[in-house]
Amino acid sequence: MTNIARKSWIDVCKGVAILLVVVGHAIRGLYAKGLIAEPSFTAIDSRIYSFHMPVFFALSGYFLLQQIQKQPVPGFVAGRTIRLFWPMVLWTYIFLTLRWLGGEYANATTEFTDILRLPVPGYLHLWFLWALFVQSIVLAFVLSVLPSTRAPGIILLCLFAGTVGLALAPLPNAVVYWVGPAVQYAPFLVLGALLRVAIDVLGMGSAKDHTKVAVLGVCFGVLIALWPNIELGAVATLAVQIVLTGIFVLVFAYVQWGSGRLTKGLIVLGVFSLPIYLAHTIFSALTRGILLDLSVTSFWVHLSLGTLFGVVGPLLMALLAKRFNLSRVLGI
Repeated sequence: MTNIARKSWIDVCKGVAILLVVVGHAIRGLYAKGLIAEPSFTAIDSRIYSFHMPVFFALSGYFLLQQIQKQPVPGFVAGRTIRLFWPMVLWTYIFLTLRWLGGEYANATTEFTDILRLPVPGYLHLWFLWALFVQSIVLAFVLSVLPSTRAPGIILLCLFAGTVGLALAPLPNAVVYWVGPAVQYAPFLVLGALLRVAIDVLGMGSAKDHTKVAVLGVCFGVLIALWPNIELGAVATLAVQIVLTGIFVLVFAYVQWGSGRLTKGLIVLGVFSLPIYLAHTIFSALTRGILLDLSVTSFWVHLSLGTLFGVVGPLLMALLAKRFNLSRVLGI
């Protein structure tokens, strides 16, 4: 498996995940406007949200250990602040301002005083950036005080067990408010770091193991089919680990065996996943508002166009920002 292929499967995973993020938020917006029935909404929403955000945390963890080891902790913290904290702060106020100006185009009424809120913990969909920022900083400090080792897998396994226990433990309300999502999704971040260590051992990069792919594909399908009936807690946490492993192996195999425009399109989405994540709700909400003004109430028209412009709008924004050297300023 070449480095190009290794990078491709990461970007394809991110592309799939960010596409599901846009679809999921578009459907939630349509549900808020009464354009999809409760049973259909619950069936779709529960399945999308069972794994698409864990995918992002796991892929972030995949690179995190190497990023931490490359530089001293202060330098790493500074990098995370620029990459995660600044976009969260900036886009909180951009999002709230546009939602206030959008009026009925928005899902919820926003008063001018709402714009003055603190950006932490992350507001609405920006909770992901806050959670990942907290996780990254904590992991960097934890690894800095642990003795150096040639067996990072052992340390990561211990951290994985600890994060699972913490995620399942009852926490004080104040802790949940400030770092609840960071704690909840920490096992998936560490799982991604473990995946980086174990990937060669698993043979994912050397052999086209059809049996392994088929088994994990079946597991993924069965778990997603049953998902609304899977209770929260240890069972759900274990199920998500299996689902994530299945996704990664399936995508890895697809990049090995498949080719074509779909792969290239997903790679583009993966490369631009951050600006899409930050801005997609703005473009999807605008599309939904325009369609409603035109008396269009078809769920599929709304979903198709809301997803399309929720992806294309941020892509164009990112390209323009790059053209005028505004990418860093805008946090994208």
